[in-house]
Amino acid sequence: MLDPLSLLPFGLAARDGVLDGWPARQLVAAGVGVLRAHAPVARALARRRSAMLLPVGPSVLVALAASDGRGALFLDPATGPAQVARELNTARVGAVFSTRSFANLLPDDLPRVLLDDAPASATFVTAASREQFDLSMHEGISIEGDPDAEGSTEELLLAFDEAADPVSWSHRRAFGRVRAIVKTHGLRAIDRVLVMRASGDLHAFLDGEVSALAAGCRVTSLASTDIGRALDEISRGNVTVLVAPGASLAAMSAHHEHSAAHAAGALRRTILSTPANEATRRAWAAWSGLEPAAIVALPSGA
Repeated sequence: MLDPLSLLPFGLAARDGVLDGWPARQLVAAGVGVLRAHAPVARALARRRSAMLLPVGPSVLVALAASDGRGALFLDPATGPAQVARELNTARVGAVFSTRSFANLLPDDLPRVLLDDAPASATFVTAASREQFDLSMHEGISIEGDPDAEGSTEELLLAFDEAADPVSWSHRRAFGRVRAIVKTHGLRAIDRVLVMRASGDLHAFLDGEVSALAAGCRVTSLASTDIGRALDEISRGNVTVLVAPGASLAAMSAHHEHSAAHAAGALRRTILSTPANEATRRAWAAWSGLEPAAIVALPSGA
């Protein structure tokens, strides 16, 4: 029998982290509840992959858990509807987890689960029907066992690279990645981690939210362009670890230079999910006292 803790969402739930104010256990339980509460979703996904076309936020973890261990295609809304349709067809996707704001990027005939109101409820939409169902009865899950169990070799996530080739991640490979990040960067359960990323960036999702939740941290996720709020969170002392792309760091460096209201607060570590140029690194180090650290190299494995 497969150890549930070898599946990434259950492994994250076992660490008792918090994402955008929601306990990871509750988000994972809501995802499991999607399939239990609404049989048509399970039928749409039978023998097919799921897909996620979602903004940055807790609904991504709900969707990952609702994928029920099958491979989930991570879609980038910036690629546009034609590319989204091609990737969905190539990956043999049966249903998409999305939101009302992104649903116009999807083919009309493809079933979708709208997670705007998750983890309280979800809405299943097909070409012929629309039905909302309650997830509030799934408040949490009880997990027993070793949260360091080796990950399953089954497919967890799938994304298309710049050459339009599918790249697959197993639960084991993802576990290896995030555990290496937790160890290298010294993430601790007491850390308050701010993650900034683009909504379609799979690597930043793993390096940011997933790694921090694997350490049991309290995590805030923001779009990579939400510069003002990010600086406010940092200056108020709400952030001890920042995970952000180089472009966000450059924008924040330019922004805080013109505002005496911002300070580095309790920030103890800055982790770059994509590189920053030397000028940005110097400006950030001068303001925060922290030299930005690069994400660790990808471990080999399944």
